[in-house]
Amino acid sequence: MSITPNDKIERYLDELSNEYKELLYRELISKSNPLDELSVGELLRLDNEIKRPFLDDYKRVRKLKQMFFSIGMIYVLIGLIFLFLSIFIEIVRGEFQYSE
Repeated sequence: MSITPNDKIERYLDELSNEYKELLYRELISKSNPLDELSVGELLRLDNEIKRPFLDDYKRVRKLKQMFFSIGMIYVLIGLIFLFLSIFIEIVRGEFQYSE
């Protein structure tokens, strides 16, 4: 009996689902109060929180945030360079004016 590609895919998905169940269970234990008091809404919230990094929209938004943060930091650094350059120019001009 040979293993078909569909059987391989099903086995792989079963293994992934078991890993996901373990991951969800660990998150439930670490982030929630006693499991007896766990509500369905809390379970769904934790489930979505765990899945979020794997969603394409989340990845796209995170990438945009990182890009805007990088652009902002570059803007701040350029502003600081101009500030120090203008201070340096004022110091040099002031010294030349007093030396004459």
